[in-house]
Amino acid sequence: MKVNLNITKTHIKNGVKTDPSDCPIASSIKDKIKNLKRVSVFVDYATIIVSRNNRNQYLRASLNDMASSFVRRFDGGMAIKPFKVTLNFAKEAANDYLVKTKG
Repeated sequence: MKVNLNITKTHIKNGVKTDPSDCPIASSIKDKIKNLKRVSVFVDYATIIVSRNNRNQYLRASLNDMASSFVRRFDGGMAIKPFKVTLNFAKEAANDYLVKTKG
């Protein structure tokens, strides 16, 4: 699943340093993906859990050099600017599972 993200000044302003679920990139993912149950963004990759047909699906995307640098700079309190990035989420081979959700 390809996701085009626009990390805005608002995402940056409201982002929380060193918090994988509330950093600017995670906030942009939350704005973009429906049925999102969880998001975590790290220096090299992002993971999401989406709910489809009453099942959770775990997906992972690698971050390109620009996005990785953004995470490092943001977490380090350095100056950063809004930017656009495309993440290509795919099922993780080692964690390829569908789990039935409650309710």
